[in-house]
Amino acid sequence: MNHKKNDSTNLLKKIEVGNPLFNLGLDSLLKKHDATTNDNELINFYHHLLDCVEGSSVAESMTYNMIAFSTDMDVNPVFLEMETMIMKHNNSINQ
Repeated sequence: MNHKKNDSTNLLKKIEVGNPLFNLGLDSLLKKHDATTNDNELINFYHHLLDCVEGSSVAESMTYNMIAFSTDMDVNPVFLEMETMIMKHNNSINQ
């Protein structure tokens, strides 16, 4: 059997109904979100979205909630920052 990797596999859930970008009036970002067709595009979109909403606590919180929905994982930015700092610390000790 030939198992060929399918790069268009969608493991992430895409918000199809009730997208908070609509409620915040972020129409151009909503169009970019709607245009994503696979996981890589959705991941790139979320990175772009985080850059766009930086400094707005409401929009940042909404973005992390969107990512949590897509990944089925609780994406807490404080936890992610703590995890990054621990990894940096461990890397500096191991060098």
